[in-house]
Amino acid sequence: EITAYLSTKDQIKGRYRILTASEPKIEKQYGTITFIECKLDNEETKPLVVIPGYSDKSFISGFDKLMDEFDSYKGKYSIMYVVCWGSTVKNLTDEPAKSAGNKEEEYKLNEEIRIKLADVLNKILKSPDMALTNITLFGKSAGGGVSIHIASINPEVTYLYISCPGTNNFGRALINKKELPIKLAWNKDDDKLPYSESQHFIEVFKANQNNFTFYRYETGGHEFNPLFI
Repeated sequence: EITAYLSTKDQIKGRYRILTASEPKIEKQYGTITFIECKLDNEETKPLVVIPGYSDKSFISGFDKLMDEFDSYKGKYSIMYVVCWGSTVKNLTDEPAKSAGNKEEEYKLNEEIRIKLADVLNKILKSPDMALTNITLFGKSAGGGVSIHIASINPEVTYLYISCPGTNNFGRALINKKELPIKLAWNKDDDKLPYSESQHFIEVFKANQNNFTFYRYETGGHEFNPLFI
C-alpha cells in the first residue's frame, strides 16, 4: 500500500526506504506506524518530517505532488520522512464520532487522541534510531494538529509548516514558542475544513505573539501546495 504511492515515481527509485515503528506498546495501541525515508542528497543536516491526515486517501494526491517536486527539495533539506498511519489509527479516530454525546465532547476526545499521537511520534523522532535535530515539521489536516503538539514539546523543531490543521486547540499549545517560525496555509475552497477556520488560528497566534506567516491559496481543496514547504 505504501510502495504503491511511489511505484510510478521512477525518479526516486533506490532513494527511499520504509521504516516501521516496531515498539510492541505502540503497535498494540496504534497499530503499525510507518515512515517513508527519502534521502535528498544535501550535506547540511536538516530533516523534513511530513505528517499527513489520518486518511490515506486524503493525502495521496498531495503526496504525489510532493513527490513531483522531489528534486526541488534538495537545496532545502537533507532527508525527508513521511509518516504513514496504519488502519488502527484511522479506526481509533473514528470512534469519538460514534461514542460522543455531542460535538463538544467529540472535539475533546479527538484532541486527546492527537496529543497521544504527538507524544508517540515525538518519542520515535527522539529515539536513537532517528534522533533528529534541526527539524522542519510539516503537518496537514489532522496531521497539522499533531504537528502543533509535537512542536510545543520538542525543542529540535526549528520550523513549523501547517496546512489546514485539524485541531480545536487553534495553536494555543504554542504559547511558549514565540521565536519558532510558523507558516500557516489554507485553500479558500477547502471542502473538509472551512477556510473560515484559519481566522481562529490567526487570532490565537497574534494573542500568543507567535512568529507566524499566513498563506492563502484560492484553489486546491483539502490538498496542500507543495511549493508551500
